[in-house]
Amino acid sequence: MKQKTRLVILIILILSFVTISWVVVTKNAAILRFDNSVTNYFDNLRFPTLDDFMLIITKIGNTYESLLIFIIIATILIARKKKTFFYILTIAAALGSILQFGLKYIFERARPIGGLVKETTYSFPSGHATISAIFLISVILLIVPLIKNTFMKWVFGVAATILFALVAASRIFLWVHWPSDVIAGLLLGATCYIIATLIVDFEARA
Repeated sequence: MKQKTRLVILIILILSFVTISWVVVTKNAAILRFDNSVTNYFDNLRFPTLDDFMLIITKIGNTYESLLIFIIIATILIARKKKTFFYILTIAAALGSILQFGLKYIFERARPIGGLVKETTYSFPSGHATISAIFLISVILLIVPLIKNTFMKWVFGVAATILFALVAASRIFLWVHWPSDVIAGLLLGATCYIIATLIVDFEARA
């Protein structure tokens, strides 16, 4: 992807994140209705077996599990001698982890009451969604192109998309995050990935 294209996408992502942050901070009526309606929709889908499944899925975005996924992806990239790809993944993951944690304490948004997972930090943005976005984009753009078999490319890509989408959705389903937290997390993750590619490009040209 050309640098100008990435810069345009980056600007769109940042503006989108700033917009959703503003409506959350100002407690805009529209975002409150959106959050409540989506949360209630997910709540109506709940039953014990699905609850248990989502409790397992959401753990994929926890700290140690995310670290394991990072190590797996990084190992594949290093083994295939894709040093630049490894740098992009590392910078994006580090940036996403730091920003999502810091932003929580800037916005100090309370989590939904009655969540099925105990969390002690603030709600906005969703860290699980941030990391899921980074891992998904990394898999699609960095790992999938390394697979020679076309069928396996599709299988791996679709499987990764479903898995990380479920991780993000599980946060809403389990009443741990508001939908706007998850959307903001996805935007933040994509932003961090684009920034990482620009940093790597800049260092390569320096």
